Amino acid sequence: AAESTASYPKINYTVADLAANQNDFVVAQALNQTQANPKVTFAFIHVLTQVNFSAKTANTDLTYNVTSVKLTGISKTGTYNFADASWEAGSPTDLQKNGALMLIPQSLTSANIVISYNVLKGDNVIKKVTDESISLATTGNWEAGKKIRYTLDLTATGTTVSFDATVGPWGTETD
Repeated sequence: AAESTASYPKINYTVADLAANQNDFVVAQALNQTQANPKVTFAFIHVLTQVNFSAKTANTDLTYNVTSVKLTGISKTGTYNFADASWEAGSPTDLQKNGALMLIPQSLTSANIVISYNVLKGDNVIKKVTDESISLATTGNWEAGKKIRYTLDLTATGTTVSFDATVGPWGTETD
């Protein structure tokens, strides 16, 4: 709960390093309520961006074992301002992916997905791809309350990765 002051509060927030320890961050405001109102109704909204990853390939002869996905050049700290529901992102850092990520809404001008994976034919590793970087600079900014899925398209030769991003709102609490 915010203190009763003449100005809206700001909250400093830090995203946990491990996805399993990251929490959703929701806020609600009830403005212009009076004591005569019998109840106060809050409409909570998500103020973080949820980021997910998937991988696909059209090559059925090969198996792909993704060993690492991380995001570089993103902020894991920020300040949320209740006055205008805005974020001021902190300095860039790296985050390792292990589940859905709950991240600070921000500009992605210096952000990258960095992926490592092995390409197998049967039980034999035929190619190791280590730390291939894919720029997110042209994908737009992360917005509060949006759910983003980056689908990594692994090529038949294992030498190039491209991706599609889908963006949508969080629907119900089960999304």
